[in-house]
Amino acid sequence: MTDSKEERARALDGLTTLCEFFQNRVCKGPSDEALREFNKSTKEWVSVTYSELGEKVLSWRKAFAALNLKRGDRVAMLLPNGVNAVCFDQAAMANTLVPVPLHAIDTPASSAYILQDSGASVLVTDKVSKWEKIKEAGFDLSALKKVIITDDEAPSGG
Repeated sequence: MTDSKEERARALDGLTTLCEFFQNRVCKGPSDEALREFNKSTKEWVSVTYSELGEKVLSWRKAFAALNLKRGDRVAMLLPNGVNAVCFDQAAMANTLVPVPLHAIDTPASSAYILQDSGASVLVTDKVSKWEKIKEAGFDLSALKKVIITDDEAPSGG
């Protein structure tokens, strides 16, 4: 038996956060397409289901939990739009952290200022070079406890 449009709407009325809405979609339509992401190496669009996205968000949540962050800690993200950015946001909010978005077209100094001003404990970005430029901008980033690079390999030579 399928839910009527009205029953689905009433079920949504009880949801108050984006995290609840996301989990509702994972449960109600796990095999539905949640989003698509372009794979630059294969030059193809890759579909991600709600179930797959839910698993990825759970992995991010566990990673945030392993950092022993407290409720309300700021976590900054400088990632391109895509699966990792969605997972970061959903996991941060679900773990009662405050996402601090940094914009890809901002200068390194602007990103460094936002990191300093927000008191972010963690920065997640996709390239070591982005972090290096932010670090060199001359701001006090002492609140930053961890920088996580999602795509690059660790730099060689220490």
